[in-house]
Amino acid sequence: MAVEMILESLSEGKSIENLLEAYPRLSRDAVLAALSFAADALKGEKIYPVAV
Repeated sequence: MAVEMILESLSEGKSIENLLEAYPRLSRDAVLAALSFAADALKGEKIYPVAV
């Protein structure tokens, strides 16, 4: 299961338990790793203000 799919499912309101039931080969550690990966990816982004 892709990180993107895990994040989308969680953002739609599904719980980790819902994901684990729907995807028996998925582990809680894998879901937490996906969240950690996303957090690390965002840390590296730079935000530049734009005048409107």
